[in-house]
Amino acid sequence: MIASFIREYIQYWFNERYQHQLTERPLDVDGGCKTIVFIKYGPDDWGYRNAEWQYGPTFVPPPPSYRERYPEETGGGPLTLEQVMDRKHTIVDEPLPRWQQWKADHADVFSA
Repeated sequence: MIASFIREYIQYWFNERYQHQLTERPLDVDGGCKTIVFIKYGPDDWGYRNAEWQYGPTFVPPPPSYRERYPEETGGGPLTLEQVMDRKHTIVDEPLPRWQQWKADHADVFSA
């Protein structure tokens, strides 16, 4: 699922020439600061952060220990990996149409 998330990002943000250059590297990473880091707290309990974040929470949603201490501040959790990916692609209330289409096109990776 994470590999598919990365592939969607690369196909959306980079032109074909640069996508090809990425495939020739040992790791298909870009030096940009849009890197998303995932953390697994436990079974079906994930969070994420953007590598460029300098302020605010370290991960969204925060770790279970923080959620237990401050339930009114945490904004939910635990979330599955797919729910975290949806949240990353959400503006206002719904995941972006391009992300929903990606998941539909890759139903073998994402739940129905």
